Amino acid sequence: MSKSYALIGTGRMGSALARGVIEAGLADRSKVTAFDTDRDRLAALAGQLGFRPSGSAMEAGRGPM
Repeated sequence: MSKSYALIGTGRMGSALARGVIEAGLADRSKVTAFDTDRDRLAALAGQLGFRPSGSAMEAGRGPM
């Protein structure tokens, strides 16, 4: 069973964590969600890794729907 991950911030650390859990197979892309105030950076990383971007930190914390 794959765990869910919510990331607040997709800067250097957040993007490294997202990339790490997805590429290591610790979480399915559909179980990773993230939020960042920099919408362009969030969209770019979500496009690269295939996770679901969130519109707010609160939404990200609720996890994938």
